[in-house]
Amino acid sequence: MEAIKENELKLLIESQYYEKIRNDFSSIRDPVEQINYYFDSSYYTLEKYNVTLRIRKECTSYLLCMKVKENTYNDLVNKSAEYNVMINENDFMQILYKPKKILDFLSSEAYNIFNTFCEENDELILLGSIQNSRHYLQGIYGYIFELDKTTFPNGLVTYELEIEGIRPEHLKGLMEELYSIGIRWKINNKSKYKRFIEIIRYEKDKQ
Repeated sequence: MEAIKENELKLLIESQYYEKIRNDFSSIRDPVEQINYYFDSSYYTLEKYNVTLRIRKECTSYLLCMKVKENTYNDLVNKSAEYNVMINENDFMQILYKPKKILDFLSSEAYNIFNTFCEENDELILLGSIQNSRHYLQGIYGYIFELDKTTFPNGLVTYELEIEGIRPEHLKGLMEELYSIGIRWKINNKSKYKRFIEIIRYEKDKQ
């Protein structure tokens, strides 16, 4: 589980632009249904330090990921280090039963990072999950467009265009190309996990 450095452009869009992108750009593989299961302490310790700890279920595969957000080189691109490892269904079920077992699958580097943020008494719990439908499209400048429709626990549905591995010299031209074909967006500096936390906090405050 070595760190993967990720530079990612994330654009929040409305449903009509989601449909336009889906129709105007060619699919390069079948769309997939994903479920993200999020783990943190009851005090959201990891979230406070911009760390996401999740398991993503996609068909019959399970990907454990710890993502650590880093400082961005501009306001548009999200920069992070990801630690990924595939686990099996039995591992997944054991983690659901005892969330702290997730630490057994982290590399030593990822585990050390985890321990810099969490104290011994910060018990890991499963906070909940979101559902995501993802389309993979052939985009501008040869980039793959990851087009997401995400459903949060309160029923909120959001639409998002993600472009991984974006190079600084392509940012302006790519966004101008999107604008020229009628796509409008909002810059999104919040991860799905950040928005998930905002929702569950809001729901708790209502109780």
